[in-house]
Amino acid sequence: MDTEGYANTGGQKSKATQLSAVQKFATDGYRRPKKNLAEMFMGYGNVYVASIAVGASPSQSVKALIEADSYTGPSIVLTYSPCIEHKIKFPRGLSRLADEMTKAVNTGYWPLFRYDPAKITRGVNPFVLDAPKKLIGEVHDFTELEDRFGALERTHPEDARSLADQLQVHITNNFEALRRRHLEGARASTMLIRVGVSPDTLEEGQDDASHRVLIVYASDTGNTAELANRFGNMCRSRGVAVDGVLDMSEVDSLSQLPTGTGATLVVMTSTVGEGDLPPTAVAFKAMLDSAEEGSLASTRTMVFGLGDSSYHHFCGAAVALEKALQRAGTVKVAPTGLGDDQAEDKFETGFEQWTPAVWPALDAPQDEIVEDPTASPPSPYSVTEAAPPPIDVVDSAILPSSSPPGTFPLRVASNTRLTPEGYDRVVNHVCLGVYEGIDGRPHHDLSYHLGDALAVYPSNGSGAVVDWLAAYGLDPRAYVNVSTPPSDARRAAFFRSGPVSLRSVFAELLDLFGKPTGRFYRQLARFASDPEERQKIEEVSSNPGAMAPTVAEALLSFTSARPGLEHLLDLIPIIRPRLYSIASSPRLDGGGRVDLLVVLAKWSDGTGAPRSGLCSTYITRRLKSGDVLRCGVTAGTFSLPTSITSPMVMAGLGTGIAPFRAFVQDRAIRAKQSEEKPGPMIVYYGARHREKDFAFGEEFEGYTRAGILTEVVGAFSRDQPEKVYVQHKIAEDRERLYDLLVTKAGYFYLCGQAGHVQQEVEDAVSSALGSRDELDRMLAEKRYSLELY
Repeated sequence: MDTEGYANTGGQKSKATQLSAVQKFATDGYRRPKKNLAEMFMGYGNVYVASIAVGASPSQSVKALIEADSYTGPSIVLTYSPCIEHKIKFPRGLSRLADEMTKAVNTGYWPLFRYDPAKITRGVNPFVLDAPKKLIGEVHDFTELEDRFGALERTHPEDARSLADQLQVHITNNFEALRRRHLEGARASTMLIRVGVSPDTLEEGQDDASHRVLIVYASDTGNTAELANRFGNMCRSRGVAVDGVLDMSEVDSLSQLPTGTGATLVVMTSTVGEGDLPPTAVAFKAMLDSAEEGSLASTRTMVFGLGDSSYHHFCGAAVALEKALQRAGTVKVAPTGLGDDQAEDKFETGFEQWTPAVWPALDAPQDEIVEDPTASPPSPYSVTEAAPPPIDVVDSAILPSSSPPGTFPLRVASNTRLTPEGYDRVVNHVCLGVYEGIDGRPHHDLSYHLGDALAVYPSNGSGAVVDWLAAYGLDPRAYVNVSTPPSDARRAAFFRSGPVSLRSVFAELLDLFGKPTGRFYRQLARFASDPEERQKIEEVSSNPGAMAPTVAEALLSFTSARPGLEHLLDLIPIIRPRLYSIASSPRLDGGGRVDLLVVLAKWSDGTGAPRSGLCSTYITRRLKSGDVLRCGVTAGTFSLPTSITSPMVMAGLGTGIAPFRAFVQDRAIRAKQSEEKPGPMIVYYGARHREKDFAFGEEFEGYTRAGILTEVVGAFSRDQPEKVYVQHKIAEDRERLYDLLVTKAGYFYLCGQAGHVQQEVEDAVSSALGSRDELDRMLAEKRYSLELY
């Protein structure tokens, strides 16, 4: 905690006192710059060093403290600490410390940076200058706010001016030295990451200022964060310096954005529901919206969005951010990329189509720079063997090894199959409750809103993982420590707590049995020592579906391509959460309960072999009462009325009925607490057979008898010779729907699997409303909501 003086003795001078400051025993102004502790410790080469100012940048402070805590060697974090002895002038005083710290940072008086020696072994720049990217104003703009600097102007005005000039020169020189360290380190790491290049062979004359990017992202389930980090590595491998890969919540000021002809801002974002921004993007867009028009004219930008074309506002978050950037005057230097969840390889398809147009804008080659084709590619991860940790007798057998950021444990209260045994569709009703430790106390508060989704993090089957590890030549009982880039939040969190077994790594973190993509095969080809196998792998990369159906099988198919663990961590994608609409009201049983409706996803692969989904298999076939899940709550896509009198029309396809069970439950609970009569509620229920697939059917019929539900309209497609679907039942209800949705301004909801059905339902509703204009009005008023998967 740096108060820049001996604060506990009433503000005496010390070697931490800054040039020109007046303190006890330095009443005529301190005559030398303060001791530079950061430079001293960075000089050792094995000490983690950071400079933070909590009030100026809370996110940078948290990031530095997490990094310092996870670093295996000594760490020092220098924290700017305003003090009463600084004599901050009225009316600011100590009540405006955040503004004070921000001014100190912006003028370069207290720069924010991080030095992580662990990055050196990975060929990554160990030094990052977080702020300011450029000086804003002069040091006097900061020092004039504090009388420890102003006092000398009254007693020795000439000395004050001279020392102030010296301080400005010192601060400017120090900032330029840090900036050079940032840029030169970036050049070194950019060059070192090229395969087989040593520091002695660094190219001369590369102007890094013309090849720099800052990547900012907003991620809802982790896909965009993973993609942003991957794109950063792709840039480095092409000679482009990466100033940082930041969550948008870490951008505290637009002054952090790069400027100049050689600097590019890369914006990557997911989309929430019907075109909405992820939560971490909201403040970033607000900053852009508040910027003066044209104020960012010196910033070059490119945008990539992830979304689902089943929704009306496909990649709406990316579109909104791009409009805000353009209004602020940024220069678009590459076409906007769009990743579609409905594509063959989901967002990967759009990403691979986007990147070829990006490299010319960054003056970078299309392919990675590989100076030694025989050398293994670099890895951002460092792996060391470790001894097994002490066994935690409390929770080691119950809780997963590590929980992803933003998640919490839930205990399975019950897991009941609803469809008959022997029927080809397996649908389970899962009830989850708050996890309580051995002391009987809940680990967390379980809170969610009506219409939210639960993100469930599955794991691979332990038996299958152990078998594969043995076949690959790895010991599932071995423990390792892994050093990860701090921007890789999911892997960093997994390995932060200490040694982890290989069984846990491949069961809980890596999507070992997921579908391999073209990128996976292209990366794998670089490890093949047999030229013929390398050629075969490269050929498979253009049609990945023609080879092995899982990553595990692909890795065993080529004997000369056996990446080590540090490369497998990069090569194999991490397990992503699956989202399930919550099928219960947050008011049910007084809170603390979450219900899900889960169908086992089944299909046949290219060879005709049966396959099933990772998470749905995990839930329907492996979970039992008492087990613990890693979960997180994700905001839903539905827009809900505030009054229980508003009409609600719901169309659920299969397990898409889940959120509507929650809606009906919630209205029933609220109706008991209200004097108002609940408004009309109609459920259109689409499934195959009434006897086999009518999940929650008896419960819905009970709500109908109680007067909460107006009607449950069944569309059971296979109960009669002719197929009957939800859209047909909606088309038969034209008059009633017009009354509820137009005359009474009600709400319409559709939930189910994406495909042609949503368009047919939309056509049926539009016809019932009498015109497309009425449907557009409902969309604009957010009274027509979709949740598709």
